[in-house]
Amino acid sequence: PHPKYTVMAKLYLLLGFRNEELRLAQWEHIDTKERTILNVSQSKDTPPYKQYLSDMALELLESLGEGHIKFRKGPIFPSLTRGGEVKPISRWNSWTMKIRHDPRMPVLDPNDASQGLEEPWPYIRPHDFRRSGSTWLQRLGVPLDERTIWKGSKVNDVTDVHYSHADDATRKRCVLLIEGLLKQIEAGREQVMFEDIEKATQAVVTVS
Repeated sequence: PHPKYTVMAKLYLLLGFRNEELRLAQWEHIDTKERTILNVSQSKDTPPYKQYLSDMALELLESLGEGHIKFRKGPIFPSLTRGGEVKPISRWNSWTMKIRHDPRMPVLDPNDASQGLEEPWPYIRPHDFRRSGSTWLQRLGVPLDERTIWKGSKVNDVTDVHYSHADDATRKRCVLLIEGLLKQIEAGREQVMFEDIEKATQAVVTVS
């Protein structure tokens, strides 16, 4: 697949963003000192919030441009209009098509009731990465309320300092857990990455 597609997929897994939340993200939303990216959510039920950026997330973002991140301007994933104007990419179609025709990609069977499909679905949607990240966290024993905070479906009142900091800590812990699993996958250990849940969780608690 296109190298930027790989970056995009990993960022969705790490950050738990919705499709448009990452697609429309701007370099100005990143605070390198705080190691956060502002999620300017388009959902009326979710106010903007800051998601933690792990080492892997920062490295992925660094790979998308030249110069230090804090000096970059405009959309993280840019495209050009016919008039030459730079704007956020309007859709991932060109990249999802590359995955769709990859012979390694399994085709889900609509006859399998567990898939909940009415027709074959031979490619991955950006939203599937968000769901996968949440599933990984569930298998690692992360409670539902914390997984919900990580993916931005629940944000406590930002005027309450105590709960705001608690949410920040929760997001950081979740991002680090997912980063740990991604590193195991990259090392070819995806078949055993959930074998020692307690050890994986403890490693994140130690560094967070």
